[in-house]
Amino acid sequence: YERSPKYRDIAIANFGREGLTGLSYGVGALFYFDLYKSLGEEKFIGLLKGYYNAYSDGGANFDTLVAYYRNYLGSDSARLVDEWLVGTGYVAKLKLN
Repeated sequence: YERSPKYRDIAIANFGREGLTGLSYGVGALFYFDLYKSLGEEKFIGLLKGYYNAYSDGGANFDTLVAYYRNYLGSDSARLVDEWLVGTGYVAKLKLN
């Protein structure tokens, strides 16, 4: 982000379209770390298990993941999903200096 400030305006949801799939691994890991810290271990594991159980047979995509996470988390914690996955609010959390 320091070397390419224009990336600050691109949501994770658009990384593939913008040819930034490599960036999604690091940013995605930070999303899950932030989510874990916010939810605590039990609720975090419940989220992952629930999603896996609901969609392990296939039929899921990025939009399905976002919708499931928002629904599971409720309005307060769903803010993290919006900041990290569909918005660019997460950039403010990154230590860029």
